[in-house]
Amino acid sequence: MIKNIIPLVALIPMVAFSNSIQIDELKINISPLTVEVYQGSKHIFSENCSDYTCKIFTSNVENPQINTEDGWVVLSKDIHKLSLKNIKPFKPFYWLDHRFIKFVVSSSNISGSYSKQEEYLIDTTTGAVRVDTQSSDWFKYGLSKNSTNN
Repeated sequence: MIKNIIPLVALIPMVAFSNSIQIDELKINISPLTVEVYQGSKHIFSENCSDYTCKIFTSNVENPQINTEDGWVVLSKDIHKLSLKNIKPFKPFYWLDHRFIKFVVSSSNISGSYSKQEEYLIDTTTGAVRVDTQSSDWFKYGLSKNSTNN
């Protein structure tokens, strides 16, 4: 019995790293519901949607056209399913030699009355990250007198 377990345990590290890619200075690890980006041993970015509170996508353009349905981002010509083959570096700025990758994270509640889209543009050379966020909320009965809309 133990002889059969040892080969399986030896395969676990290979499976854990089978969903990774190196792009310039960044190592990107993905699963269908998570993404982690490292520059060497330094953490650059990660998102975990394994609790199904969000969805992760990729884009290959600086300013993707984002369409939503019931508050959730949907696949389009600019928005792609999270997979290694869909993570493609691009050059959004003509004045930089650096390439970038982009992740789009979508969150919404069940009714779609609240939604949030976060775009993470990551420099594949320096590891710098630009975050653009858009959110919306629907208050069916209006806002209370003392509430603030920040």
